[in-house]
Amino acid sequence: MLTLKREHLTENWAIIAWSAAILILVISHLVPLPPQIWQILPGRQIIVEIDEVTGIGPVWRPLSMAPEWTWNALWSLATPLAVILFAIQLSARELRLALTSVGLVVVLSAILAVAQLASDPKGPLYLYAVTNNGSAVGLFANRNHQALLLAAGFPVLGLWLAQLGARRRTNAFLIRVAWICGALFIIASLLVNGSRSGLVMGICAAVMTWALSLFSAHPVEQRAQDRIMRWLTWGGGGILLVFLIASAVSSDRAVVFSRLMNSELVDDARIRNLPATVEMLRDVFPWGSGIGSFQPVFQIYEGDAMISPVYMNHAHNDWLEAIATGGIPAALLLIALLVIVVFQVFTLARRNGSDRLLCGTGLILLLLCTIGSLSDYPVRVPAIAVLMALGLVCLRPPRLQSDGATVQVVTQLNRRKHSYAA
Repeated sequence: MLTLKREHLTENWAIIAWSAAILILVISHLVPLPPQIWQILPGRQIIVEIDEVTGIGPVWRPLSMAPEWTWNALWSLATPLAVILFAIQLSARELRLALTSVGLVVVLSAILAVAQLASDPKGPLYLYAVTNNGSAVGLFANRNHQALLLAAGFPVLGLWLAQLGARRRTNAFLIRVAWICGALFIIASLLVNGSRSGLVMGICAAVMTWALSLFSAHPVEQRAQDRIMRWLTWGGGGILLVFLIASAVSSDRAVVFSRLMNSELVDDARIRNLPATVEMLRDVFPWGSGIGSFQPVFQIYEGDAMISPVYMNHAHNDWLEAIATGGIPAALLLIALLVIVVFQVFTLARRNGSDRLLCGTGLILLLLCTIGSLSDYPVRVPAIAVLMALGLVCLRPPRLQSDGATVQVVTQLNRRKHSYAA
């Protein structure tokens, strides 16, 4: 905050305005309202009846049906908002370095996940009391969140190798080998992770990263490459990939395929609870039940057949839950985010190579969070929220001072002009 300047806010006004709108929405759900207002809000009739039966009478209440949960949601915004305010001050080079450092977290989490599979399912390597015991969850409590982080490793790896490729002394063959080794490492981690949505995200991330690398490469650089060596390298990588998948399946290590083949998808609690979630959304529409209030409010709509030792902490569809708890304002914020992303997609072609690669990497990270939110709640996890915040800042419009190298070149040109004038 001390280094934040006015130009940082004006140049990133769309991101700042969108973030501020989210903050205002959450705060507005905590403002006490007169009983004449909140009693007529949709879905509050059960609270009104409880007040009448217990003799509490009319009292001032906030819009949220579970204020303590909304307070928790408010404090959870601190991390992604702080990252946004910090990231908008970074140059393009510094932002690329920040994204590349995410790769270290991916490797650390993947190594921990392997160690978890080889250890006690209830041992100390699992960092949370409520978690997917026996699964490769890494630094997370949920295998789906670990899978999203692994899938994010594809664009981060592509960005890092592109930076190496920009150096003249870097061997193109070694870069392709490093890309194949990194990709195989991520794929192997996804296979043992067991997340079905993670498999989808991994495939999407790999395809989008490959397309971005072709879209961002310079035509001269593409013609200068040794095509025979390139096809031999990628062909060898494909053979290794087939061998890796076949070995994992034959040894029962490909947990994700096992979960896809059984009937677990049909019996998934998320699918069975979907009608109750839709009913909740309909009852509290258009203002919602309050940001972060899904778990306690959903219990009102649970039928006898749905009650079990396993509870629904979220709707496992963040798009649906956001509208159910935030109402129309939350839906408008989601639409605004889509508009920002779509606009940047159309401006992607007009950017230069390095800036196009950075913007495309951020776009892939946002799309992964979008896909993951269809069947889970990854963005509610601070680590994934930080990843989304970095991806959002990568979509900012390019500026001359975005890269220290650009500023240095311009400074040298100005010095030459002054020397010629003298």
